[in-house]
Amino acid sequence: MILGWGTESGEQGSSLRSLLATYDASHGMGVTNRARYSNPEFDKVLGEALVTMDERKREALIQRAAEIAMNDTGLIPIHYEVSTWATAKGYKYEPRTDQYTLATSLKPAGR
Repeated sequence: MILGWGTESGEQGSSLRSLLATYDASHGMGVTNRARYSNPEFDKVLGEALVTMDERKREALIQRAAEIAMNDTGLIPIHYEVSTWATAKGYKYEPRTDQYTLATSLKPAGR
């Protein structure tokens, strides 16, 4: 299947939880894991990351979980979208991580 996924926060815990965690609808895990990838080590590391409040530790755990899944070929990324915005001279636009393009985000340059 082909799908697009992003997070408003830029933090990948929710993506890993939805796309690669072992499917368990009652706990909201793996709800879009259509291939039913399952790895207990991945689930353990991700589970720890999801309850870790220390940002550095959480990020390290998320990176470790992603490494486990990629080494397993839990999914195969075949496309990385790059969003591009352009403005007229004299304006600037701050792109949003959710990729929404809102007129209210267009500002005169220098502000």
